[in-house]
Amino acid sequence: MMVDLDLRGARAVIFGGGGEALRRAGALIAEGCSVLVIGERVDARLEGMAGERLEIRRERAADARAIRGCGARVVVAATSDAALNAEIVRAAREEPNCLAYSSDGGSRSDYAHVATAELSPSVRVAVSTRGQSPVMAAALRDRAAAALEGLVGEEDEAMIALQAGMREAARGRIASPRARRNLLREVAADGAVKRLIKDGRAGAARDRAMSMLEAAAGD
Repeated sequence: MMVDLDLRGARAVIFGGGGEALRRAGALIAEGCSVLVIGERVDARLEGMAGERLEIRRERAADARAIRGCGARVVVAATSDAALNAEIVRAAREEPNCLAYSSDGGSRSDYAHVATAELSPSVRVAVSTRGQSPVMAAALRDRAAAALEGLVGEEDEAMIALQAGMREAARGRIASPRARRNLLREVAADGAVKRLIKDGRAGAARDRAMSMLEAAAGD
């Protein structure tokens, strides 16, 4: 099962300072995490990223006890020592609400990184080989992105923005999750809403959708 985690504001700790740590730090920062890198030797490119969202602690990553009580949501074991990586993963799993990832791959991790492609500001697609081959996941991602180029247009982006606003509005008006889903499907399929979006009249489209919400809520 692939999920899209909301990691905005979460804390991540990465053990190791090499190329793998560099890649994971960049990805976690892009997802909104604050990142702590613990490593004796740190890639110069990581050092160049240090700032408000990235802290570097120059010390030998030889003690998984640094995880305890640090409040990490994600822990990445990216050292060159497989035994230490395993120890780090074990320690992370003892922490509440913490996901562990090992650069050694396989079943040692709680999750596998997927290869993603951004199709638009709001839409991205992911390809996973269930952790078996990151190289093939990236290759297939590139092929999928090329095949899907141009799939998401301005009208799709406008509908996504409308749906996001309507989801929030519906939460306060309709108690049933199923009823809310049905309303959102009706809004997406409504001919008048689609025509207004096509004409660039996002405000009028929202007014139409809100009238549908009022009817569904019994107002």
